[in-house]
Amino acid sequence: MNLCYRTVWNAALGACVAAAENVRAPRGGGARSSSRRARRAGTVMAGAALVASGMAHAATFNVSNENELAIAILSANASLDAASTFNLTASFTSALTLPQIQKNVTVVPNAFVVTTALATPFDVAAGSSLTFQGTLNGTTGLVKSGGGALVLAGVGSAAGGNITVNGGELRVQDGGTLTPGGLSGINATGDNSRVVVTGSGSKVITAGGATNIGSAAGSSLDVLAGAAFGAGGSSSLLLGEVAGTTGNLTVQGSGSNVTVIALLARAGQSNIRVLDGGTLESTGPNGVQLGGTGTTSAGGVSSVVVSGKGSTLKSGVSYTQHRGTLEVSDGATLDARLNFTLGRTAGGVVTGVVAGAGSSLTTTVGTVTVGQEGAATLTVSNGATVSSKAGLGSLALGQSASGSGTLNIGAAVGDAAVAPGTVLASAVNGGAGTAVLNFNHNASAYDFAVPITGGTSVNHVGSGTTTLTGANTYTGATNVAAGTLRAGAANTLSSASAFTVATGATLDLA
Repeated sequence: MNLCYRTVWNAALGACVAAAENVRAPRGGGARSSSRRARRAGTVMAGAALVASGMAHAATFNVSNENELAIAILSANASLDAASTFNLTASFTSALTLPQIQKNVTVVPNAFVVTTALATPFDVAAGSSLTFQGTLNGTTGLVKSGGGALVLAGVGSAAGGNITVNGGELRVQDGGTLTPGGLSGINATGDNSRVVVTGSGSKVITAGGATNIGSAAGSSLDVLAGAAFGAGGSSSLLLGEVAGTTGNLTVQGSGSNVTVIALLARAGQSNIRVLDGGTLESTGPNGVQLGGTGTTSAGGVSSVVVSGKGSTLKSGVSYTQHRGTLEVSDGATLDARLNFTLGRTAGGVVTGVVAGAGSSLTTTVGTVTVGQEGAATLTVSNGATVSSKAGLGSLALGQSASGSGTLNIGAAVGDAAVAPGTVLASAVNGGAGTAVLNFNHNASAYDFAVPITGGTSVNHVGSGTTTLTGANTYTGATNVAAGTLRAGAANTLSSASAFTVATGATLDLA
């Protein structure tokens, strides 16, 4: 039996109680008899509510105002049932500090709307949830606290101010829409707090300002299964803003999309995952800046993985990573319209890998730099492609005096040789710092047509055969430790380089 409850004031008990709709107060009798019967009826009604809530079906409460909402929460918490349903019977505004939700509660709108007048928290205990199937509005913002989940599953939920997640999870699902209205958008500040947008049609529309993930503790933004975040790209996304904090971003699944005006990771740890056909795009002039801003390092470390066919990380301007790791694999794409830079500032160390058939790292109108002022390594293997302006832009190694840049074709030195990748560039140019090009692949016939220039050193350490066909003028040393390094034509082996050939290795002068 699925009972519906109403809230009534019991004068004898001096409290509101939840009463089943089929419970009626007794009739007839004198004043004293009526008083005694009222006490008994009140006790029965309260008991009936608790007993009925222990039945197999979830209890249902009708709610038409803020007081009834608060009482319904208390009654649901006291219920033996794990779940309850609140049926809205009117639209109303609540300015109350509501009790903590300690069970799984679903609010059914019936075309009505709940509006919060103050940015008081929805406190949901760990292991519990509060699900709005309709519209929830916050005139001055929304606050989520507690370790449980606040779930928005209705179209049109909005906050007139910022949305703050101090704990637990804020989830938008089942085609739900959330529109933050504040200058700061969404702030996930609580330790292990999460914002989850999941399912086709579910979306968060950020009108401006910045979404801050991990400004005070570790927190996450997950956009999954065809959902969208930041439609229109009018706000920034900040990850790990403060040292000692962690900001996590996951965009996973075909059709899943995050579009922002800037993707910025600062002094903390940032972990970015674009997987299984997801798309992450920064459209504004700041592009993607990880671990610092422009020429200034903030000291943050970033781990970036773009993996899976159709997965794309795109910057409308530049991609700059000061510290950390980068992986583009299994058919994924990283596209920086202007410049791509690893190891932007002194002291930073970045390791990048582009691996797998169909995987690509490209710049459209700019260049690729590995180790500008810091130290960076870029490995291209197993059929992947690195393209600088479709072959018209340079790939710079160790650009400044403090910079150190290494380009590995196949695998890093010390690792087992694997199939090579492809580099499209006008030149691999060694700058004022340290520049190294390593061939560590197992292909029997690999042509490298890109001219090698500047102070680059060349090492051939894999078992394969590499044929140089570019006009090479590099001045660094050439070391053939294994396999075969072959000249594809006259003057393709740099006359300005000193050559060393180990026993068992071959330098073929053609």
